[in-house]
Amino acid sequence: MAATRLLASRRDDDHREEERDRRDLRLPRHRHGLAAVRGAENAPVLAGVVAIAALGILVGWLSWRRKPAPRLAITPAEIVYGRLEPGMRIRREASPSGRLHFRMGFQGSGWVLLLVDAPDQPGISKLGFDMREVERACVAHGWSFG
Repeated sequence: MAATRLLASRRDDDHREEERDRRDLRLPRHRHGLAAVRGAENAPVLAGVVAIAALGILVGWLSWRRKPAPRLAITPAEIVYGRLEPGMRIRREASPSGRLHFRMGFQGSGWVLLLVDAPDQPGISKLGFDMREVERACVAHGWSFG
């Protein structure tokens, strides 16, 4: 009987010790439910860096989304590519024949539309445009390919 009491007493002592250890290991309770807020208290510099990076990504994404889509306008006198104001132009007056051709860009960066007779004139990148549709529209407006 004494051995049973001693064993029960040891179990109670062990139980109290485990309970005390659990109580000591408990993290302080916060009123904030967001884990990032609790983490920011322990690592404020890292939290600041992450917040600035997130803000930069958000600003970059919003400015990218607000840009209008690039536009390609083909007329008998010129071909213009740009967003708001005309960016790149190919003018018929720069070439006596007005013939166009497609050429692969620098290091295979994509197809470029150029005047055949005026290689010094800048070309227009065709990224994002169907080359057959561009060629059809150019021919419909009096341009030729060769």
